[in-house]
Amino acid sequence: MFAGLHQFADTQYFEEHPYIFIYTDNSTLIYRIFAAYEFSNVHLLLGYDTASEDGFSEYLEEVKAACAQGGSMAEDIQVTEKDRLLTLSTCVGGRSERRYLVQGVLLNDRGILP
Repeated sequence: MFAGLHQFADTQYFEEHPYIFIYTDNSTLIYRIFAAYEFSNVHLLLGYDTASEDGFSEYLEEVKAACAQGGSMAEDIQVTEKDRLLTLSTCVGGRSERRYLVQGVLLNDRGILP
């Protein structure tokens, strides 16, 4: 369903499409895409302790490491354990143990809007 996410593997596409907008009845949530990369198929909410700051920091370090292995990461935005993230996920063809992830950080909380 989200096969189009693989377009973010192209550096130019990643740079030219920096935002995700989610429209609700009461507001528009704006996320700045900070990472796009291939990852294991681990269930992110169950596989990482993101409820604690230390656990969330460890997870963010894994994101950086995964991006360094051939993914894309925005250089102009810092993401911390205090941020709220959105993760979009899709399959990697022929590799059921892998997922392709595109992640954004919520800007509304930061008072930064495009």
